[in-house]
Amino acid sequence: MAKKYDNIYVVGSIKGDYNRFMQVWEQMQVNPQRDLVVFLGDYIGIESGNGEMMNWVLKHQDDENLEFFPGVNESLMYASESEEDEDTRDLWMHDKGGNEVDYAIDAQEDVGAFYEEWMDFLRTLHQRNNFAVETEEVTYLFLNQNWNSSDYKNPKVITNEVLEASGVRTEPIFPDGRVVSCELLKQKYYISETKQAYRNK
Repeated sequence: MAKKYDNIYVVGSIKGDYNRFMQVWEQMQVNPQRDLVVFLGDYIGIESGNGEMMNWVLKHQDDENLEFFPGVNESLMYASESEEDEDTRDLWMHDKGGNEVDYAIDAQEDVGAFYEEWMDFLRTLHQRNNFAVETEEVTYLFLNQNWNSSDYKNPKVITNEVLEASGVRTEPIFPDGRVVSCELLKQKYYISETKQAYRNK
């Protein structure tokens, strides 16, 4: 099958760092008509830009060229809010940034409406299992942490853990925790506060 997109980007581990995300987003120069962007989750977390990040995601959640998946943080928030699991809530609130997210929600103009819209978004994410893109050479299979990939023949599996474990995360000049994107078809990385970085082949 011919490639449908000129570029396929995968973005991971934002964790509420809206400013760094925007640095990466501007570097990518996405063409909405020709490029696909897959977000692997962790939009929210320990950083202080959760309100701006949540608003950005809600504004763009229906864009045809953007695909959103849940990360660990979205799963923890959804479980702690909808299932009333105290252990999960404790982990979310004290270790993964739940307090920062609560502050961001409370700072919104209409707190109740914003909270409901965000929870609706999380509910939709919670139902997502996988998303596959076929190119001439490979099938890219994007997964949340719970899906079995055995239904696909030799796919290239992309998860947040794969992106975080890539070489760009271990290079000393790219400290752990920065927002990172990879342009899959060209294996080009985009990292906040840097120029474009290329993977060692």
